[in-house]
Amino acid sequence: MLKKKFRLKKKYEFQYLYKKGVRLHSASVTLLCAQNKHHTSKFGFVVSKKIGNSVVRNAIKRKLRACIDIFLPNIKSECNCMFIAKDTITQKDFSSLCLEIKGLLQKAGIWYE
Repeated sequence: MLKKKFRLKKKYEFQYLYKKGVRLHSASVTLLCAQNKHHTSKFGFVVSKKIGNSVVRNAIKRKLRACIDIFLPNIKSECNCMFIAKDTITQKDFSSLCLEIKGLLQKAGIWYE
């Protein structure tokens, strides 16, 4: 489980990423990424009500957090990232979702090999 110190919590953090973040798209997830001044990376997850009820939305957020928790040692610090789920995410299984997120992180240039 992704620890709370690695999560975006404040409204202004999400708003900053919407305004200044670099957007990268895949089939089921959009990544917004921007540099921060801290020594840790922080991640936020957005799932719209259009995707499903609260049970479905929370399950999707848990999957996204689990993927990031697995990849955390390979992600560069000093960046904030937000993942916005698209409606096709409900058809993805966990392994393919993790591969998609890894590809987005590599495109963003925040992935260590």
